Amino acid sequence: MLEKLADFAESKIGCGYVMGATGWVCSEARRRTQAKQYPDSASNILGVCAKWDGKQCYDCAQLTRAAAASIGVKLPSGATSQWN
Repeated sequence: MLEKLADFAESKIGCGYVMGATGWVCSEARRRTQAKQYPDSASNILGVCAKWDGKQCYDCAQLTRAAAASIGVKLPSGATSQWN
């Protein structure tokens, strides 16, 4: 089971990081949506994260959640909730 989880995680090497991303493909329109959702990080999302346009993106908690789901484990959405 852990091998399957590791395989999933390794398959995501090269994906981008955008706050709130859940595995969707990054685009300018998607970054604008995320910037509205996370105004404190808007300049980063609109600027730095442009390098991920066209690539699948996750944030840390959603990558962990997706990896766990690949082996049938359901985790909560946020990093703090996952930690708890």
